[in-house]
Amino acid sequence: MRKNVPIGIKEGIHYETLSSPRLVKFTEVEYAIPFNRFKECIEEIHTFLNTHPFYVHFPIECRTTTGEDDFLSPTQNEDSVFLAFHMYKGMDDGSLFKWVHKLMAKYEGRPHFGKKNDLTHEKLKNLYPNLHRFMDIRETYVPNGTFKSAYTQKLFLG
Repeated sequence: MRKNVPIGIKEGIHYETLSSPRLVKFTEVEYAIPFNRFKECIEEIHTFLNTHPFYVHFPIECRTTTGEDDFLSPTQNEDSVFLAFHMYKGMDDGSLFKWVHKLMAKYEGRPHFGKKNDLTHEKLKNLYPNLHRFMDIRETYVPNGTFKSAYTQKLFLG
């Protein structure tokens, strides 16, 4: 039985209600920073972009989440804000994304693994204190390397 849902509100399974067609192609970086650093961070972003515009035609997406205790969660058990920066596919995103990586490091940012990032093995070890536990479990349950790629080998093993 369907209950009354206000106009404009979607109700249903998350992949049906939260997804939308992506008609515009873009590249993206996304970072989680501690919730209590968001105000300071967004004010710095605002000030910088007013004087050093990158001429990006996308808004900065911000969303909040509670902390997760997963070994590789970008939130690392801390309430967090995700900030996502986009650039049209084919445009030079180098200077924008380089600035974002540097800025997010200042605010203890952890990048989204599935989007552009500048992670190295050393950075990963510093950002994720339980990386060694993840690696031990991974080796126990996936000893044949089924899900290993050149990227994850370099990232997780150096």
